[in-house]
Amino acid sequence: MRILLAIALAIVFGLAVGVGTAMLRHASAPYGGPGGLPRHGPPQIDPSDPIRPKLAISSARYEFGRMFIGEDGKHDFVLRNDGNAPLEIRKDKKTCRCTDVKIEKSTILPGRSATVTISWRSDQQVDGSREIAHATIRTTDPARQSIKLTVLGRIIPAARAVPAELVFDDLSGGESRTVRVRLYGYVKRPLKILGIDLADKRTTEHFETAIEPLPTAEIEKEPDALSGHLLRVTVKPGLPLGAFRQKILIRTNVATAPKIEVPVVGTVVGDIKIVAVGRGWADDTGTLTLGPIESGEGVTRQMLLIVRGPHRREVAFGPVRCVPEFVDVQLGEERETETSVTMPVTIRIPRDSPAANYLGGEQGEQSEIMIETGHPQVPPVRIRLRFAVESSDD
Repeated sequence: MRILLAIALAIVFGLAVGVGTAMLRHASAPYGGPGGLPRHGPPQIDPSDPIRPKLAISSARYEFGRMFIGEDGKHDFVLRNDGNAPLEIRKDKKTCRCTDVKIEKSTILPGRSATVTISWRSDQQVDGSREIAHATIRTTDPARQSIKLTVLGRIIPAARAVPAELVFDDLSGGESRTVRVRLYGYVKRPLKILGIDLADKRTTEHFETAIEPLPTAEIEKEPDALSGHLLRVTVKPGLPLGAFRQKILIRTNVATAPKIEVPVVGTVVGDIKIVAVGRGWADDTGTLTLGPIESGEGVTRQMLLIVRGPHRREVAFGPVRCVPEFVDVQLGEERETETSVTMPVTIRIPRDSPAANYLGGEQGEQSEIMIETGHPQVPPVRIRLRFAVESSDD
């Protein structure tokens, strides 16, 4: 009986010494010392030590579903110490993607818990990623030296335009073109359009906008959308040749999306656009560069003349005039679509062409092709050529 009593006392004494040692270890070196949470590197607690902290958490992931751009969010993660020694925790500053992380207390006693609050702001959509925020917490649990707390969900706009940008490519100077823009509202309050403005006042007379209700069937096709409008944007004739930019400013009744901006870009071209099949064409100067050509070899290039505008069916290409005269040009068979007429053109420098320099500028004469259109309101097509025929005897 005395032997059993002695053994029991020894066990109790050993446990008391162990707990006291752990508490002393924590008090003397909570960070950076033996048994504490180091400033750099993993914790130093011996995993085989029976007196040690043990991190527990119901879930390290939080899914909020969806929220709108411009809203704030936060969530409390509860960390618990299921061990028999104090648990130290701190934020790893190098691995935080969030607005703020607040730790309720850095020391969690055995059987107690502490809250880690992660805050974030949905200023923009996160590249399609569902991971909105995260923070890594370092601990003195030798079996779980760090834990990543993750916030998942979807950030969507409260209202938006589809498409987000309007592109008017190859707009004929005399052409009027209309495109449709769908305006979606994703909040419970129905989307209302309070007004529409154009940013560039210099070209407002060439744009026309009109709003009408978006059919319910189209609203239902858009995920999460609850209301919508249809915006028709028309570019009217009269814009100068070349590139243009405009921006449509749509004012709404949505607090987190009071303005929807729709950029408009495009290019106004003549009724006839020249397209080269292959390299060497400079659209800004209307020049086709063929480069040096060995006499006896020759070269062939394919071009397309694309006619748009109200007179496209009235254009009849030909005759063709070439400088120099040995340049051979053949017109192909017209192809007509709903909005354009396309004429294939074959340009050939024959094999038996004489030596010549038509590089232009100070390097030689200027070569060009003039193709009549047969219509008084459509000017002739001019294609400049840059080439030199080199004698094989050189």
